[in-house]
Amino acid sequence: MDKSMPGISVAAKQQSQLHHRHLDHPEILDSIHLFKKIMMSCYGPQGRLKMVQNSAGGHVTVTSSASRLLQVLSVSKPVIKIIVAAVQSHVAVYSDGGLLTAAFTSSLVESALKLNLNRLILVEVYENLLKITLEYLNSAECPCKVKLDLGSIGAMLSLTRSIMSSKPGCCMLDSDISHISTLILQVFLKSIPDQSQVVTGDDHGDVLQYLCVEGKPVQDSHLIDGVLFEQPNIVTAQQLSIKHTNSVVYRNKIKVALVNVSMSGDSTEFIHAKYEVMQENVRVSDAVMQRIMVIAQQFVKDDVGVICCQKVIHPKIKGFLKENGVLIQDRLGSRFTKALQKLSGASPIGSFHYGPSSADYGWLDDVSYKTIGQKTYLHFFNQSSPVSTLVLCNRQEETLEELKNQCMTANHVLWMTLQHPEALYGGGCWEICVTKYLQNWVYQNQGSVVEEIGCTKSAFITAADSFIRCLYSTAMSLDHDGGDHVTDSTNHHHWSLPPGLPSNCDWSKLLTHCSCGRISNKDADLKFEPLQQCSDTFFSQTMESEECDKSLESVEVGECVLDSFVTRINALKMAVGTAAMILRTGNFICDTN
Repeated sequence: MDKSMPGISVAAKQQSQLHHRHLDHPEILDSIHLFKKIMMSCYGPQGRLKMVQNSAGGHVTVTSSASRLLQVLSVSKPVIKIIVAAVQSHVAVYSDGGLLTAAFTSSLVESALKLNLNRLILVEVYENLLKITLEYLNSAECPCKVKLDLGSIGAMLSLTRSIMSSKPGCCMLDSDISHISTLILQVFLKSIPDQSQVVTGDDHGDVLQYLCVEGKPVQDSHLIDGVLFEQPNIVTAQQLSIKHTNSVVYRNKIKVALVNVSMSGDSTEFIHAKYEVMQENVRVSDAVMQRIMVIAQQFVKDDVGVICCQKVIHPKIKGFLKENGVLIQDRLGSRFTKALQKLSGASPIGSFHYGPSSADYGWLDDVSYKTIGQKTYLHFFNQSSPVSTLVLCNRQEETLEELKNQCMTANHVLWMTLQHPEALYGGGCWEICVTKYLQNWVYQNQGSVVEEIGCTKSAFITAADSFIRCLYSTAMSLDHDGGDHVTDSTNHHHWSLPPGLPSNCDWSKLLTHCSCGRISNKDADLKFEPLQQCSDTFFSQTMESEECDKSLESVEVGECVLDSFVTRINALKMAVGTAAMILRTGNFICDTN
């Protein structure tokens, strides 16, 4: 750069300033504790909402969802960035369980750094207990797991309701939750493929589209078969005069061509070509446009009624197609392009080197216009396709965004149940049940594990105690009002008590159902003990699994709070793996220049 140029100052090169912090530095410990506190305070249906705004002002995000919160939360400490990246990676694949991943990871790291133990021993114990936990949860004898029957509407609706009710930022009543859950389950059941089709977790995003309408009550939300695309230029129905085919097979249907490259003359497929111009005053762009015009003429010849382009169509091409009665929709974007591909069965045309074949075209039953919330939309409809649009309504912008996020999560979780038709009893019950099993396992196997790991018995007990406390603390974090937590000695489920009970109160009479709703206090003579007391007597009691199995057979699954099995399993794996990586780290080095 020329230093003589006016208005430009060149800063002198400064020497790098490296700063390093040990993992147990008080500043890092404080940041981990604060992050854990934020994540745990968001956990569950009574979680506290967070309002996030950057230092320059602007949009305010109100949420208790891990995916939305971590997108707008600015973190600077390297250890927190590692945890955030792990949580976002989990949410990107599974959608659900982000808060559990964040809370459990930060709890394990914070607890380990407070212990005077070799961190490699802690990591080995954590990974060993994770292995035992996964074996227990995957076993057929696990009492906190339930098989989901896709034919049971009650069980599937219970899973959907559990997800929709977990975020208070949606501001929904029970009737609203039931209404939205029914809509989500309805479109899921409609889109279940037959046995000949391969089920993948990526299919869920193309089958269900979302249209948000602000200012209306949640009860106004509804499903519309097909895809809606905003088109403000449409005013009257007379403008939608679309050609229908007279084919014997597809009589009165609309032929659709789907293009995913630009039709404006700037197609990238010609960018590396070499041209030899034989005549003067001939431009390459004109030659490209001539080729696109040939493709457009082919569309007209093939009796195409609708042309949808992911990118832009040149005005000249638009004028030609409109003159021949073809409806044009460009600037779709990748999301709508995939939806229309699924809706019509068309194959996207990605090259102009070759003309379209009959196999590239798709079919629609009708194209009309709809007015929703004072906006006009093109409605693409195909009765034989499962693609639907969920029109979501809510009073405010942020509650609408939170609702949309939860609907996307619920839809994704339902699709994952096709491959993993299992669930865990929610409300903190499966966490408490697992901690009780781990207590029993450690008590019975501590001798052999100590020899395998090569540590003292007291070190192993301390490390195992740390892991178990962190797991059951996630269950206790579901309450944010200072209430007490108890467990029954038979089933080892989680029970919550309201805060402020007098010391002489017989609180066992206040307990009607456990937190997941699976166990009723009226069905059996249950004995309860506070969780705080249980935590002080780790490894001194054993589980009575036979009694647990018998008592769980009399309650309908549809009445329960359920957690997705596959998301919780991966959350545990991600949390322990991330905590192990952090605990193996000695120093964090930063260049502040």
